[in-house]
Amino acid sequence: MRAPIGLWAVLVLSGCDKHEPHTHHVAIRDMQFVPADLSVSVGDTIVWTNEDIVPHTVTAAGFDSTAIESKQQWRHVVAVTGDYSYVCSFHPTMHGTITAR
Repeated sequence: MRAPIGLWAVLVLSGCDKHEPHTHHVAIRDMQFVPADLSVSVGDTIVWTNEDIVPHTVTAAGFDSTAIESKQQWRHVVAVTGDYSYVCSFHPTMHGTITAR
């Protein structure tokens, strides 16, 4: 038995709403987050890599990496939509933003 054409449209369009999680990379280099502003989707992972010789943090309301030593990484899976500002708690002039949709 064949499904009505309207049902096929619903099945095809509902498949478009699924988001395949992506991994985004932020370098910590020269006392900056690069890129400083990042747009992501809920479910995506962000990986920060410290390329400087001193430790840094990725600190925001809701998450904190603690110290990320030189040549080390920290990752965070985005769970909630919103705009998030973050800083390095050791170097407060370092800041970035995440826009999660």
